[in-house]
Parts: sequence; C-alpha cells; structure tokens
Amino acid sequence: MSSNSFSLDMFGNTALSTSLDLGITGFAGTAPDAANDDEPDPTPPAPAPALVAPTNSHLRPRGERSNFYLDGDRGLAASWRDRARANVAAILIADTIEKQDRPATPNEQAQLMRFTGFGASELANGMFRRPGAVDFRRGWDEVGGALERAVSPTDYASLARCTQYAHFTPEAIIRAIWAGLLRLGWRGGRVLEPGIGTGLFLALTPQELRRDSFFTGIEIDPVTARIVRLLQPKARIIDADFARTEFSPIFDLAIGNPPFSDRIVRSDRAYRNLGLRLHDYFIARSVDLLKPGGLAAFVTTHGTLDKLDGTAREYIAKSADLIAAIRLPEGSFRRDAGTDVVVDIVFFRKRMGGEEAGDLSWLELEEVRPASSDAEPIRINRWLARNPEFVLGSNSTVSGPFGETYTCIAPADQDLEAVLGAAIARLPTGRYDGESNPLTSSLRRKLAISSICRRRMVVFAREASSSIGRKV
Repeated sequence: MSSNSFSLDMFGNTALSTSLDLGITGFAGTAPDAANDDEPDPTPPAPAPALVAPTNSHLRPRGERSNFYLDGDRGLAASWRDRARANVAAILIADTIEKQDRPATPNEQAQLMRFTGFGASELANGMFRRPGAVDFRRGWDEVGGALERAVSPTDYASLARCTQYAHFTPEAIIRAIWAGLLRLGWRGGRVLEPGIGTGLFLALTPQELRRDSFFTGIEIDPVTARIVRLLQPKARIIDADFARTEFSPIFDLAIGNPPFSDRIVRSDRAYRNLGLRLHDYFIARSVDLLKPGGLAAFVTTHGTLDKLDGTAREYIAKSADLIAAIRLPEGSFRRDAGTDVVVDIVFFRKRMGGEEAGDLSWLELEEVRPASSDAEPIRINRWLARNPEFVLGSNSTVSGPFGETYTCIAPADQDLEAVLGAAIARLPTGRYDGESNPLTSSLRRKLAISSICRRRMVVFAREASSSIGRKV
C-alpha cells in the first residue's frame, strides 16, 4: 500500500468509517446478484492494487455541495415513455458531472430527481428487450437504444435486474410517513435507509428535521447510487448489497421502502436460518441496527403482517414493538410506480434494555368479513382486524392465477391523501424516547469527508474497471 494519504484499497475494508465512529465496520464489494440469492457466498476477490488519486486532488469546500430537498412537486412526466426519456437524461447528466468531478448544480439536481428507475411494468417491458428478442417493443426503439448507449453493459444488466425492485414511493405517502414520525416525537439523529433508491425520503425530510438528521443510504444498483450521491452529497451513500454490509447498532431511525420479493435471503449468515423474504429481511435487520428507543418506519407489502408464516414478525417482536400499521388500498402506487400491490406503512419502536414487550396481537391473524356478504371470511393481521380505522379501504379478494388472493379496495371517490392524513392523526404522540447524539460541527465535517472519500473510491473503481483488458 502506498504511503500517499489518498491511496485506497478498493476491495478491502476501510478503517476510515470506524475511526470516525460512523457505525460501519466494513464494506462488501458490490456483488452482481442481489441479496436474495439462493447460492452460497461467493469467494471474495483477491485484493486489487491500491489506486492513487492524482496529486492535485483536494476536498471541495463544504459550502459548494448541498443536499437536494423537495418542497414542491418533482414534475414527473405523464407518459411512461417521457419518464423513460427523463431517466436517460438523468443518467447522462450524472455521467457528465462525475467526469467533471464537481458537485451538481441545483438545476441539475432537479433533473436528477426525476429519475424513477425502470420498475414500472411499462418501463421494464419497453426499455429492455425480452429474452431472445432482437428488437425493443414497438415504439420504444429510440429511447431503449439511448439507454443502451448511455451506460456500460454491466450497468445495463444491473438496471434490467433491478426492475423487479425499483418501485419508488409516491411523494404524498412519504410526506405522511414523516408527519407520523413527527407526531411520534422523533427529533433528529442518525438515519438508516437500507434501499435508498434516488433518495426521495431524504429529499422530503421536513424542514425542522433537516439540520439534525444525517442519512446513511445503501443502494445496490450502481447507476441509481451514482444519481443519489449527486442529489445528496452530504449523506453517506454506499453502493452495495445491504446483506453484504456490516454496521453497528447506532441509528436513531430506520426508514424507507424495501424491495419487495418472495425470494429468500441467504447471503447474510446471521439471518440465513430464518429464511426471510427480502423485504422482511430489510425490516428485521434495520430494526436490529437501531439504538434502544429508536424508531422504524417502512412501506412494505401486506404480506409482512398477513402471511401465515410469522417468523419475521416473531423475530422483530423480540426487540421491538409495533406502534401502528396503516393499510393502503390497491392502486396507491399505480401512478408513480406502475404497480397495484397492497402495502402497509408500519411503525416500530425498539425497546429499551429490560423493557417488557408491548401489545403482541400483531403476531397473529384473525378472520374478518369481506365487503361482499356472500364471500368467505378473510384472515388478516389481528392488529388491523381490531383497528379497522387504519385500513384505508375494504378487505376483499380477487381471482388470480393461483386462486383467490387478498386485496384492499378503496371507495371510488376516496381522497387517499386525506384519509391517510386522518390515519396519521390517530397515531399516538410522544413515543420516541431515544437519545440522539447531537450532530456537532466537528462530526458534520468528519461525515462530509467520509462521503467525499467514499465517492472518490467509487469513481476510481469505475475508472480502473473500464481499463481492465484494454490494450495499451
């Protein structure tokens, strides 16, 4: 290893975060497959030679870089094809900024914020060829080809693979979650978002929490991580698989919309025997990384609370209590994410040492009568069955390829934002009793340096990987 202070071992662990008490005990290399693989852990690559930054490298003054906060609307295009064009534009803008090694301007950040990923079915089916197909879907050749030209083959494969997870949360739902956290008494501290996407939860942080909140975000897709790093330069953005990172339990809040998947996480040895689905793993592990008294707020598929297998619920209940859950009707994500999945907003509080568990009704299921009087009873989570005011629709079933499946149907004239706001207003007050470490100016400087160094590590790695195999 060179003695140069900017010499970085790209594939080893870094002591930088440990020396700053940032809670990260190691970084894992970005694996080509997601955390829900069924394969054994891969053999770690041999350490690569250290990459040395140019001698004129310098850390930019902190004042030149600012997190992007969204106080209005992102201005997403109405059509999926126009959203695809905005996605490609954001990718090209991010690439240009990185090559110029500079912060994004506010106008560029506003454009980057319109990146929505390609998880919506219209985008996934239009932007990527079907297996074995030569052409894109009719009408998508131009924008689909533009994406292929805009990224490397590795990044293109990652974007295609992540279409199964890239369903980002509508802004109104995120604002409601923050309103709920304020009602619960959360007042700032260290925040973990294990699947940060483009950083919309961070961008919508309420004004009164922005100064005293510091985000650590993990994003497995390198293209999306590149964009969120430019949008939120004062946050610590880690381009990695959440299951292959190591953290200490130092967080005051865990928040986000974990990727929904029925596949089982096997790549984290500590949780392997539990057989958790991907979204349940994200929630369970995030709760483990909270300090006593810390809060968690997640958007998750209704299966987390409703499925017969209660392993995930029982595991979480060992250390945390469910404060409340709010069930959103089908279609809540349709306009923004192109999916009709029924989701729950769940709020947890991690118990203090020696504190007894609270209400455990959420571990069990209970029968409820569906809206149609002649239909069979439906089994849903007992907490929701006994608190129907938090179900923002009618419990029902719909015929699917595997028989009758659960759904939640909203009245035709329902204003989702209004009824969600009313549900948030029913949450208890003052439930947060954790002790947040103040973010002093000294710690802020250390965190900023850590973020810059991490960004440079990623840039150097990309430059090095692009030169592998190149003839000189």
